[in-house]
Amino acid sequence: MSDLSVSDNFTAGNLTQGGLIWAGITATGKNWGSEEQLQYWQIAADAISRNRPDIPLHSPKGLIQHLGESVFSTIVQDFSTDGLLSHASLRTLQSAGSEVRYILFSRITKDRILHHHRSEVETKDHKQQYTTVYETVRETMVHSRIYDLSTLTAVWSGTIQKEFSKTNVNPHSHNTNIGRDIANELIEDAVFGDYPTPKPLRKILKRAFTGIAGNLPGKN
Repeated sequence: MSDLSVSDNFTAGNLTQGGLIWAGITATGKNWGSEEQLQYWQIAADAISRNRPDIPLHSPKGLIQHLGESVFSTIVQDFSTDGLLSHASLRTLQSAGSEVRYILFSRITKDRILHHHRSEVETKDHKQQYTTVYETVRETMVHSRIYDLSTLTAVWSGTIQKEFSKTNVNPHSHNTNIGRDIANELIEDAVFGDYPTPKPLRKILKRAFTGIAGNLPGKN
């Protein structure tokens, strides 16, 4: 985890006693519906609870019921702008009167899919085997921040970056230069259908939240 910042008063004892609300995840230009948010919340809950069963983890359902879905969505969008909450948003959250002390917001700051292709050659039994390798890489970065609703201050923040790659290999066996020519032509004519599908976002987020849980106070 990069850019990790932890306040001195954000201790393992305070966290386990105060509990944690995971408010959801957002990204610039994204407007996920409640069904997708619920799916991502479950992914986060499973990852955090599995690694930190000592932390009481809560959904934002109580806040949404008290503030209204429209108001809560506005607060989440406030965080999506630059990864920070305004003082007004924090006061609104505090006014809900939640008994849970801490709230966690997450924001995808990068989700990029790249495609690469190359030719390779290997000699077996005096024959050259040419292959075309198609690679799909997904780079995702998630920034998270925890606020203390009793003091309206940020007490923890950090960024997790994950990268996953998948490859398709197409062999072309020849003992002449024909194989090399075919491989080169395939590279020049490569289309997206030749590349493997990228790693699903939900699987990347599972790894990201596992990393978040591992960097909270009290994790050895």
